[in-house]
Amino acid sequence: MMANFFSSLIISAFVILKNSGCAPLSLQCIDSLSFTPRDYQIDATKKILGSFLDEDKKVSLLLLPTGMGKTNVAIMVVLELLKKGEIPADAKVLFLSPDRKLKHQLHDVAQPDLSNYGSSFLLPEGKTLPPQITQKHFAISRFIFATPKLLINSIYARTPSRRRVRPEDLDKVAFVVIDEILDITAQTVKGGGFRLDKRFAPILDRLMNKQGIRFLGLTASVLQRGKLEFIKNHMGGEENIAFIYPEGDDFKEHAPAIKLKRFYVFDDMRKEIDQLLMLLRSKTERTLRQGYTRISGGKKLPSNRMLVFANDIMKRSYQGTNFDKGTEAFFKSLIINAGAYLDLVVARQFLFEHTFAKFVDFVRNVKNSLLLNAPEWNEIKELIELAIKEGKASKVSPKDLRLIQIVKKLVQEEGNSVIVFLRFVDMTKHLSKLLSQEGIPNLYVHGGMSGTSQHTQIQRFKDGEVKVLLASERLIRKGTDLPEADRCIHFGTTLSIEAREQAMGRIRSTRSDLKEDITIIYHQTVEQEKFTRLVEQFMDSVRNLKTSAGWTIYDDGKITSSSEQQPDFVTEEGE
Repeated sequence: MMANFFSSLIISAFVILKNSGCAPLSLQCIDSLSFTPRDYQIDATKKILGSFLDEDKKVSLLLLPTGMGKTNVAIMVVLELLKKGEIPADAKVLFLSPDRKLKHQLHDVAQPDLSNYGSSFLLPEGKTLPPQITQKHFAISRFIFATPKLLINSIYARTPSRRRVRPEDLDKVAFVVIDEILDITAQTVKGGGFRLDKRFAPILDRLMNKQGIRFLGLTASVLQRGKLEFIKNHMGGEENIAFIYPEGDDFKEHAPAIKLKRFYVFDDMRKEIDQLLMLLRSKTERTLRQGYTRISGGKKLPSNRMLVFANDIMKRSYQGTNFDKGTEAFFKSLIINAGAYLDLVVARQFLFEHTFAKFVDFVRNVKNSLLLNAPEWNEIKELIELAIKEGKASKVSPKDLRLIQIVKKLVQEEGNSVIVFLRFVDMTKHLSKLLSQEGIPNLYVHGGMSGTSQHTQIQRFKDGEVKVLLASERLIRKGTDLPEADRCIHFGTTLSIEAREQAMGRIRSTRSDLKEDITIIYHQTVEQEKFTRLVEQFMDSVRNLKTSAGWTIYDDGKITSSSEQQPDFVTEEGE
């Protein structure tokens, strides 16, 4: 046994939203599907069709946690509309995904069921096909798979000869499926609120103005109420849009239930450095708050806007304003503090989630005058030199060793498949090498890879070729279907409750087959405090859900090293 659980908190969010007033619909597509749909997927399909055919809605938005088959529902909706003649024979269906990886994934999942109704075309990336050939493929294909960026670049080319999609062919689209619609449409703006992502606006505006067109949006992000409200308002309000929350006899059986675990790493050196970083950061934050109050005419700076404000200061966003005139000294101080704050943010990320060598290199190259003259910063430098002298500056950190220990137990002893989420691309390669040296086959995937390479690596993991996949958080935490993932490990803290929700969705875990979301964090550091706050926020959000989102969270408290002794430091010899 790893350790005793300190607490157990169960939060259930199975509030079923009834969709009254819709006549029962029979589905003609059921017998011809390549998969067997679940009851709640059939229920969702009927509700979506009812919103289009009975309620005359232009947009239907399905909210369903990751891994519960949003794509299957979309396929059934498209097939049923085709069979009922609601999509004309000469019309196209457009599938939009937020990135190239999900574009390939959506195409592969949908192809077996769509192939009998027309040809499909994956809008190519880069210059793999001449524009004229791409135009022809787009023109003759019935099902188009693309990303908004690819589609915009293909239509709005600099010259007609470079145009890969003709506007008149785009106008033949009669139905649009938007996967992860919140990521594609709603963009957070400075100062709070949302706006339509400018990269998607020209396409959406053109399609929305077309008579008779319908949209099906898919999202697993049931906690992002602000974005959902923005989409509702932008796409015509309640008269035009229906929000679909499925129900069925098997919904609770398949709805996600997660056991949260945390593994602590004990490191006095990092703990001491973190305390010094916190002292420095609190000083810079005080100056930034004062500056914001002065600029905004007395308003307080929200804590979650500190990073944005510091970046704006460094971009000189406030220069040239009335505030700037005659206050050069104060503004100069604000710039220095903003730069120091940003340096401290990066330093902490390297300290906790990268190699110690990367942290040392960053500290030695900092040029900010406030930090260079601060006694706390010089003390950090002294601790670094002491660590190097004592042989504790190894490229293999205590957290690396803790990860190896956990993965060995989960994979080699228990036979689980595991996804490890990491902040930095370099760390996917670093930890992949360490695991391989320990005899643990693994793969890694990150945003620096081509869409084809990403897809290939993920498919190899799905096929069971290896049981460990290392992935950069930003690349894989949204929308990627990983059905073979038994456990999920975070090499540090995620950035928000939305990110935590999306990452937890990678695990195939239900009440009857409960699995674990594991976080490895340094003990008694800001990393631990941040994780505790994040979990509390997430669980509060789940508790307040007014939908049938289905999350059940078990918080099992902390896992210490009482029964699983922490591995020692590794002192590396010269290369």
